[in-house]
Amino acid sequence: MKIVMITVGNPNRLTGGYLYHKQVYAILAQMEVPISEIIVSEADAAAQRAAVITLNPSDYDIIMIDALARIAVAPYVSHWCTKTKVIAMVHELPSLATGGAEDAIEQLLIESAHVCIAVSREGRARLLERYVEGNQIVVANPGCDRLGIPIHRPMSYVLDDNAAMCVAQWIPRKGIDAVLRAWEIGGFRTMTLRFYGETTADPAYTAQIWQQINDLRAKGYTIEVLDSVSDAQLRQAYAENRFMILPSRFEGYGMAFAEAIWAGMPVIGYNIPTVAAIVGRAGHLVAVDDIAQLAWKIEYLGGDDLAIYYAWEKVMTRRNFLPRWQNTAFAWLEAFALAFDSRLTEYPVRDYVI
Repeated sequence: MKIVMITVGNPNRLTGGYLYHKQVYAILAQMEVPISEIIVSEADAAAQRAAVITLNPSDYDIIMIDALARIAVAPYVSHWCTKTKVIAMVHELPSLATGGAEDAIEQLLIESAHVCIAVSREGRARLLERYVEGNQIVVANPGCDRLGIPIHRPMSYVLDDNAAMCVAQWIPRKGIDAVLRAWEIGGFRTMTLRFYGETTADPAYTAQIWQQINDLRAKGYTIEVLDSVSDAQLRQAYAENRFMILPSRFEGYGMAFAEAIWAGMPVIGYNIPTVAAIVGRAGHLVAVDDIAQLAWKIEYLGGDDLAIYYAWEKVMTRRNFLPRWQNTAFAWLEAFALAFDSRLTEYPVRDYVI
């Protein structure tokens, strides 16, 4: 079977969708189901509109289209669907992620595709609202186990310092501004705050965040910015910090939450559907933009050793119920089968979807 993924942007970025693709490609390649990838343009709308795609659809059994590439593929997708099977890979509907109005171009993609892959039950629900038939949707949650064997923290475990971490790209919906506001409200001068992740995606927002950080540093707060780090460094960070705080206002799924829990890390965030489905009791979720409650949760996990040990116990239970990357790969196989109007008779490993 010959399968291609059409996407845009830089697949070497250490952000959710690109990491997701790499993990699944690697597993399916081991199963002798290789997937090639074509990057047709940069991710911005102008570059996508200027893209010229010379792909011959008849050369492929399946064309997968990342919803990020919706603008670039819009002139071609209807024709492709008459020549081969098309699967839309919907990490999130871009219009929902940005809080914008329904997008006619993304609608064209999801309505044209023979199958849509959603990354969460919430994502599936949004596709149903956009008139995609339920029997055309496969949910393929991201895995949680990319960083290897989870960290075990017994009651005797002692952290070297009192620190919390945030793992996120610096864009408005990730709530980096809310983390810093809560940090100041709580007056957490004796606890270190560490940021991991890409900082340059939105220059205006980055400037705002640096202003907040510099203001807090001038007032005696300890804030470290580590940018994107290697997997080994990220795993080490999970071992060295008390908890993760990430008040995302929107998530297609929330890979950072799942990876943190797998790594043994309690989380603090906003109570949005996708995050709540992942976290369960392995963390503390508050109403969106309730900064006072966010600060109180930081104080609770940051200042009470018994509270953090109790939280670690809940995390060790919760991570047993999170999907693994092998589950994700088998969900893709289900989508491939569904594109040809069949279902897998056996669906090994994929025992749960959240």
